[in-house]
Amino acid sequence: MRSKRLGHHRGASTVAPFAAVVALLLTACSSPPVPSASSAASPTAPTPPAAAATLSPSRLAEGAEVLIIGDSFTEGYGIAPGTDWAHLVADDRGWQATIDGVSGTGFTQGLAADGRTGLDYANRVRRHADAGGAYDLVILQGGLNDLLVPAATERANVAATVQAARTAWPDADVIVFGPTAPFGGGGNRDESGAIRAAATETGAVYIDPAAPSPWFDQANSPDFDLGDRLHLNDAGQAYLAARFVDAVLASVE
Repeated sequence: MRSKRLGHHRGASTVAPFAAVVALLLTACSSPPVPSASSAASPTAPTPPAAAATLSPSRLAEGAEVLIIGDSFTEGYGIAPGTDWAHLVADDRGWQATIDGVSGTGFTQGLAADGRTGLDYANRVRRHADAGGAYDLVILQGGLNDLLVPAATERANVAATVQAARTAWPDADVIVFGPTAPFGGGGNRDESGAIRAAATETGAVYIDPAAPSPWFDQANSPDFDLGDRLHLNDAGQAYLAARFVDAVLASVE
């Protein structure tokens, strides 16, 4: 699924409801406050480099051309079109976003839930490049569908995907947005660690919704679960979008 959105135009009518929903969710949530992106890293996370990757304000500005590649969370599985986290963020920030979410896929997993093949993230990055897309920011969301892959393979594929994006758009910033799910289902920690390590070593900004404390836990998941203990409902997508924006703004240089 690929859609082109004029974020600023839609944002004029959607930002206020989005903000209101987020405010209600954050105040109603029964779980304790989650540490901000500036909190101390998880003890199990790899040590970051001396100069952590940051994002350029110009790459995040209103009107920025943004490519978002992801899995079923980005596709918006089980919810109305345009209400997934990626569209909500694009509308809120005024981005002109190309949103490419495909259920079942990942950095190593190229088989989509609908049977299509060759849809791993690196291949999709190259397809967008071949189609002539020019982007200020590339966001790579997911990794949950790669759980059966050895950590070393995952790390190599994440690094190759980031490199493909840098080759296609040398001036773009790259964000790797790690896996998560209701009830703290952020994926095997070895896999999450592999994704973080690859993002760090390639200079991408890594946003981890599973650490240092999971964004979704036993306390708030009943309100955000689509009903399968894996995917997010509308409220969960809005919450994911709000937390992502907070993490992105905390990573600005």
